[in-house]
Amino acid sequence: MGQELITDVEFKNMRLAYIPDLGETFGIDNVRWKVLIDAIFPNATMGESVVMALTYCKARNLDVFKRPVHIVPMYSTVLRRMVDTVWPSITELRTTAFRTGLYAGKDRTEFGPMMKSKVGKEIIERPEWAQVTLYRLVVGQRCAFPGPQVDWLEAYAKAGREDETPNAQWQKRPRGQLEKCAEAAALRAAFPEEIGNEYAAEEMEGQRIYEASEPPARRVPPPPPPATIEPPKDEPAPSNGIASLLLDARDAAAQGRKMFDSFYNALTADGQAALKPHMPALMKQAADAAHTQPAQERRAPPPPPAAKIDAAKVREDLGHALAFADSEESAEAAYTLIVGPIEKELADEDLTGLVQMLRGRVSELEG
Repeated sequence: MGQELITDVEFKNMRLAYIPDLGETFGIDNVRWKVLIDAIFPNATMGESVVMALTYCKARNLDVFKRPVHIVPMYSTVLRRMVDTVWPSITELRTTAFRTGLYAGKDRTEFGPMMKSKVGKEIIERPEWAQVTLYRLVVGQRCAFPGPQVDWLEAYAKAGREDETPNAQWQKRPRGQLEKCAEAAALRAAFPEEIGNEYAAEEMEGQRIYEASEPPARRVPPPPPPATIEPPKDEPAPSNGIASLLLDARDAAAQGRKMFDSFYNALTADGQAALKPHMPALMKQAADAAHTQPAQERRAPPPPPAAKIDAAKVREDLGHALAFADSEESAEAAYTLIVGPIEKELADEDLTGLVQMLRGRVSELEG
């Protein structure tokens, strides 16, 4: 990495032991290691987690000391314990977009109405949702890519495994944290090939891992359990050895049959055997949750009203497309981006004529 290693400074009782091989592989000496474990990744519980972050940064040519990735502790329902996971920060997603040379700015974040309600143990005042619109150059044109509306209740990070209260950061910055999540969603929409389905650390904080082989799904607040659901009187009391497993199973069952099946299939044979005496009650809870959940789900915010067609802007865009389309692919792309979203609403004869000319240009290039 072109930097001198410091070898004459020693630290006693480091939180995570220094790994000597890091010097040759990553250019990390024991002084830089102490900065990493105490300042950059204070949540890391294992040295191997920091090595994973270093490996990610080296592969992406990123400066680890600028915090492009975070180590996020998450609860694994498969392993039944907290595990360290490495996720890119919102800064890393922005960097990926900027490196394409096609990032063309963003609009001011839109927020839904302010809500004030009890979340867990605290009264929280927060926006109902947030949405970010990004711009990307497509065939030389600046095109808008509106991200999805991100709901605050679906995005916030919990204070603990059994505590629905938002953590300190989400209580202190309810708008700022939600804005990061909305921007990450918009970046995925605008740069699907470059970013893919990669979630930011700000989105994954406080979530759970339900599948060992897949990224954890976004958490949807579970519906309150129906008052009539009670375990059968003859259900055996859980022993201390499976109490935690049974708690996880009930959490999964409360979210419906699909989530419970996913949880159960991920268990080992021993885990499935331990749950066998409790399966009748769990299956009933999952079935009842599936029946009650649709009626209890929060009504989604209404979609924004459709924007009125700016005929002058569309005419200008179509004119550029006709002038610069030099291949079948570029003409097809221009047609899809400019005409596709408004094709059904087109009534202006002048615009319709330009659309026909662009279609003809596509046919001409195909021939």
